[in-house]
Amino acid sequence: MRVIIVSYGVFLENLLKTINLNNIDIVAIVSPDAPPPPISFQPALKLTLFGKNVSIVPYELLDECVTETYFDYIFVSGNEGYVINQLKNLGIEKQKIVNMSLTSSFLLTYHVRLIRQIKSNISKYKILFVGLSYVRDGIDLSCFDLPAVVCAGSSQDLFYDYEYIKRMLSEENNQFKYVFIGLAPYSFNFDLSLGNNSNFILGYYLAFKKTHNFQVNDEDMEKIFNDQHLNLFETLDKINYPFDLDLNDLYKWKKQNNHPMDVSARFGARERAEVWSKKRFPLTIAENTKILKECIHFCRSKNTIPILVLYPKSHVYMRFFSKRMLDEFYYILNQIKEEEKIEVLDYTQWNEITINDFYNVDHLNSSGAKKVSTAINDYIMNKR
Repeated sequence: MRVIIVSYGVFLENLLKTINLNNIDIVAIVSPDAPPPPISFQPALKLTLFGKNVSIVPYELLDECVTETYFDYIFVSGNEGYVINQLKNLGIEKQKIVNMSLTSSFLLTYHVRLIRQIKSNISKYKILFVGLSYVRDGIDLSCFDLPAVVCAGSSQDLFYDYEYIKRMLSEENNQFKYVFIGLAPYSFNFDLSLGNNSNFILGYYLAFKKTHNFQVNDEDMEKIFNDQHLNLFETLDKINYPFDLDLNDLYKWKKQNNHPMDVSARFGARERAEVWSKKRFPLTIAENTKILKECIHFCRSKNTIPILVLYPKSHVYMRFFSKRMLDEFYYILNQIKEEEKIEVLDYTQWNEITINDFYNVDHLNSSGAKKVSTAINDYIMNKR
């Protein structure tokens, strides 16, 4: 596998510590840390990695490097948004550009850490919540009479919800009775592996060894990571983050986001809602509908009760969200509800939630999370 790396500083250090330098032929490292360029495309320095000489190319010569060199992928880490746009403008195919910035983030090991921590006390839990950031921020575990745990993350899609469900309900000695699957109005149209945050796939791959529809397939991903990271469940303590996660504040964001929505968030409401409203992909809809049904069937096969949950959105957000997409979402959801005889808890525009219960236009703060969690807990207690 021939790779060009575009990175610098600590981003480059972390990337090189993560990848398998035996499997990857690094053609060049393009970096703003390199000395200023000569007049023509001439690598300024050579770096020896695993006995191989690697050219260090000044960033100013990125154009020449990527157009005059054969490669399979370009790995980017550090200022990745700007660099990726520049590469696209140079005509580099999207499939060849891999955002590796997660190698410098706690999210690289987050899912492995979360699974390990839950597994260590798996028989304790009765309630499992899965979903995207609305679930991560919208659940307060202190509100439940039964022990509960959240397996959620930013932009987590139904594909990885299902992976979490299969992993947790297949664990020996698990005692889960309820599985709450969090949905958003765009859930059926959303595939993380094809979206703007597809770099999150790196963390999911280390936990589940599946890349879904990511541009790097499972076979190539296995070649990219070194053995320590491929075996992260066993080697985690030796690499980083040996401490436990706070299961009630997975990203440690809740304290800093424990405030009402500010003016700047409201100014950005239209843009935020319209970005998610534009995600209409028929093939993804069909796949996610199938995945959700399989989730439901799997839960029932494990003698757990699946319930679908829609978390609150502010009226500011819903004002600009596509009415057509919302109508399509409820059409699909109601079909599944009827076919699968599954209960749906819809808090999308719940009148118990006010504008002061959000920290931005579509995510709950602590007061909002307590209201929703208390309502779900009441639902469970009344159902028993």
